[in-house]
This record gives sequence, structure tokens and C-alpha cells, in this order.
Amino acid sequence: MDVDRIGLLLTASTALARTNTLAEVVTAVRHLVVGVPDPAFVDITLVDGRRRPAGEHPAAAVIRSGQPLLLADLDQVARHTPDAFDRFTAMGWKSAAAIPLPGPDGPVGALVFVWAEPTVLVDADRAVLAALAGYVALALQRARVLDDRRNAAATLQKALLTRLPEDAGIRLAARYVPAHHEDQVGGDWYDAVRLGPDRLALIIGDVTGHDLDAAATMSEYRSMLRVLAIDRDEPPSEVLRRLETAALRLGTPRFTSVLLAHLDREPAGGHTLSWANAGHPAPMLRLPDGAVEHLADRRQDPLIGYGTRAPRLDHLRHLPPGSLLLMHTDGLVEDRAVPIDEGLARVRDQLAGCAGLDVQEVADLLIAGSAGATAGREDDAALLVVQT
Repeated sequence: MDVDRIGLLLTASTALARTNTLAEVVTAVRHLVVGVPDPAFVDITLVDGRRRPAGEHPAAAVIRSGQPLLLADLDQVARHTPDAFDRFTAMGWKSAAAIPLPGPDGPVGALVFVWAEPTVLVDADRAVLAALAGYVALALQRARVLDDRRNAAATLQKALLTRLPEDAGIRLAARYVPAHHEDQVGGDWYDAVRLGPDRLALIIGDVTGHDLDAAATMSEYRSMLRVLAIDRDEPPSEVLRRLETAALRLGTPRFTSVLLAHLDREPAGGHTLSWANAGHPAPMLRLPDGAVEHLADRRQDPLIGYGTRAPRLDHLRHLPPGSLLLMHTDGLVEDRAVPIDEGLARVRDQLAGCAGLDVQEVADLLIAGSAGATAGREDDAALLVVQT
């Protein structure tokens, strides 16, 4: 095999190794230069589920037979694949080669090359095309596995992000955006649970990790916290203490930061916010006059999962009517390119300038300006916006 053909295979293996989707595989193949002779057109035809393509076309014939098909001139095109003859003459094509893409249960498709001149392939050319078809088949198999994972992950994440409760005196908005990674899910979550006619539980959390395992662990924490929050009338710090106990006894495998707040309607107007924080970014509050407060405390209680027996703290704050509360994960304000202080300052400015926007518009504004929103997000981000 000569240098040109070896170079083709090296280029093809490198290009296909970078592909992660079916569309990327097809694009990579169409941009390959196929040594000597160079084709006028390259295409991939894939089997649609269990259906095999019908008609007498090069790809269909190869998928049915499982054997390569070499059409050296238009006479052979007309003889072996008559349904393709009209297209060949309209496009000015004179010859073709179709190679099956091997799969575990037969061909998964066909790789088709077309030339503008009658072309006879020597043994070395046939070997190159067969090797290239093998590379393409492996790339397609990997792309389909990744696609299945992405679909499963997206379905899981969607199922875990519940609808927010409706309340006449409170408006809620939430957002979740994944990091730019294959699974498209992670450990971030938000939740809001009605605990009574005048009390709402607000939750934001972040399990360590950015993969399906993190999402699965997140679902455990989320479900446990929902049950514990509803089970008893007790302050947020006690709910988190019981969550810590449950996580340790059940062997929940990862740590999580979580912020649990109770929002209670006051008879005289406004609301009381009480919250406990297990290692999570502190909430931000925009008052009706536009002033923004970062509700951070000098002491930050540890993450859930460490087994701490130290008492957790509760915090209280009055929220006058027209207040806007933001609870978020760290992916909103930091990544490797954006220091957390810079991210927090940006969010403060956005909240200060959001007069006249409803909660949905505020949520969109914060996500659009968040860390990594334009350059590629390194961490998942979730937020919960509450307007009294």
C-alpha cells in the first residue's frame, strides 16, 4: 500500500476519532479526500431501525447483500442499480463503489463513493475503502451509544426538575443548564414544595460531580429532602440534620451542598425567610428600592455527607412585598475563567438593574450572563428566583 493510501487511512482514523454524533461522522466522511482516485461525491446511507432500504440503488444493494459493489462505468450502473441511473446521468457521474458498514447483526449502512469518470479500482484501493468502512462503522457505533446516553440523561434530568407550585402572592421561576459534556446532566437541582397554606419550602442543591452517577445521587438527596421537609414542622436546620443522618445510614455515595429555606407569609404583609445552608452559595435579595443584599454568614455549615454532629444554624430575614430572592448553584457565578467575586458582582449588578422585569425574564437574564454561557460552560448551573 502506497504513501497516499496510508495517509488517507491515518487522516480518516484521526478525523473519525473526534466525532461524537451521527451528523459529525457523516460530515467527517464527506470531507475526506480519498487518495487516488479522488471521488466526486461521498455519502453514508444508514439502516433505519430494522427496515432495509428498498430499490435498486448502490447503497440499498450493498446493505441487502452485505457485499461490496463496484460499478466501473454507466453500463454497470444501469445493469446492477437501474434506479440510480437517471441520477448518475443528471449529475454527470460515471462510476461508483458501495461498501457495507459492518455491524454485529449485519450491515448498519453503506459507504458510497462516486466518480465523474469510469473508474476501475485496484486491490489496494479496495483494501483502503474496506478499512475506511470499518473506521466509519466504529465511529457510528460510538456515536449511537453516546446519543443513547444523552437521550437517557436528558430524560432523567427533565423528570427530576418538577413543576413549581403556584401561589397567588409569590411568583417563581427556575432554570437548569448543563455543562458542555457528553451526559448533559449533573448534580444540580432546584425544588419548591408547599408545606401549608402560608409556607413554602425552597431548595437548591449541588451534588459533587457532573455525570449520570451525580444525577442519580442527586435524585436520592432530592427525594429524601422532599419527604423530610414535609414530614415535620421544624426549622430548616433540623431538616438538614435529619438529611445528614439519612444519607449516612443509607450510604449515599457523594457529598452535596444544599440550601433549604422556608418562606412564610406574615399576617401584616410581606414574608419571613428562614434558611439553613450546608456549604452552598448564599442567596441574594433584591429589595423593592433596588438595593441588593448578599445573605452570606461568616460561618458556613459543612456539606451534607461529612457526618458532622455540630448543630446547624438557622437564619431569618424579613422580605417586604416586592422583594426578589435568588437561590443558585456555583455554576452561575464561577468557572476557571471567571473568579467567584467577579461572578457575584455581575449577578448583583444584574439584580440591581432588573426593575420592571418579571421573574421569568430575570431568570433568563441571569442564565444568559452566567459564567461560561458564551465560551462553553464548565459546570452545571441551576437557579430559583422568587418574587413576593
